[in-house]
Amino acid sequence: MNNFKVSPSTSLHEGRSDDLFVNSNERTLDTTFYQVKWINFHGILYAIITQNENGPCPLLAIINVLLLRGQISLENNVTRVSEQHLLELVGDCILKLKPKDLEESNQRNYEQIIDDVLQLVQTLPKGLDVNPHFSGVFEYTPSCALFDALNIRLLHGWVVDPEQKQLVELLDGLGYNQVAERAISIGCDNNALLFQHFLETTASQLTVYGLSELRNELKDGEMAILFRNNHFHTLYKNQVDLYVLVTDQGYLDEPYVVWETLNCIDGNSSFVDAQFLCSNLSKHNVIQSEESKRAEQVFFLPNLVQNYLLALSIQEEERVKEEFEIKREGGQSYSDDGSQNSAFFEARGCNENIVMDGGNTRRNDYKRWVTYDVRE
Repeated sequence: MNNFKVSPSTSLHEGRSDDLFVNSNERTLDTTFYQVKWINFHGILYAIITQNENGPCPLLAIINVLLLRGQISLENNVTRVSEQHLLELVGDCILKLKPKDLEESNQRNYEQIIDDVLQLVQTLPKGLDVNPHFSGVFEYTPSCALFDALNIRLLHGWVVDPEQKQLVELLDGLGYNQVAERAISIGCDNNALLFQHFLETTASQLTVYGLSELRNELKDGEMAILFRNNHFHTLYKNQVDLYVLVTDQGYLDEPYVVWETLNCIDGNSSFVDAQFLCSNLSKHNVIQSEESKRAEQVFFLPNLVQNYLLALSIQEEERVKEEFEIKREGGQSYSDDGSQNSAFFEARGCNENIVMDGGNTRRNDYKRWVTYDVRE
């Protein structure tokens, strides 16, 4: 089985201490710290945890959902928080959410599940195994049990439109790794070119149908976690629009950069503040932010499958950037396309695992292929 591991990727808050400027991944013996940003969300001051370089995106996405739902909190005016404290907060929250009046026959089974989940919590800084299917589900693994225990929905929008019947039939029952492996099996698999085309045209890991389903599935005011571009994002629906929480530490001191719009699949997004009012930062900043995230991600167990998928993702980002520059130089502006659709993946059903982790990489471009070498 090939594993693809994802992971360790103001007026609102005055009087910050010098601790604020400690690197979010500073290690003192066995302690890692992350910097805290305070936002005025729906009239209440909330803390969110920011990510620097190879920070554990699954842990931070979960923590930020719990913070913004008011299920956990940090001390007022705190400027940084330890990784261990975040793990303890997640564990405590799981224990508090134990269902009441469990039947005796279910008690032992529930306790075993929670024991497994609590052990998994301690590994969050190292990454999280997930495996999406293109029909809209995840393989149900201990990772999915973790989200269930916290009552957080794990979604994705890498979904095939049911109207594309030939493609639906082609991808039926196949997971992410299976499709990628078959895409590079030219000469061995008659459908290799079809798999290649699908991966190339959905390199952003979000389809028009997928986006529509996400928008339809989430309720107004609901938070979830979105898996996209091998990264876990805090997702929120405000009225009819979707937003992704901006956790890049580079925006720690930008009080008007809190959310990023998710209204199309081609990277045409913009920053908004905590009240969802448009920020004055340009889309170009968003593109640069996404490129920096990609530069921080590295694939373990490198092989042709991971190299191929990474090459597609990088090509897609470069294409979006080039289109933006062309339109900007030509005096054109982007507009929202109300006809765009979307979809979601809930934590159920698949056969292989995808994993992702952060690290230092070196890119060597060769035609369509990109090789990433891991530096321990």
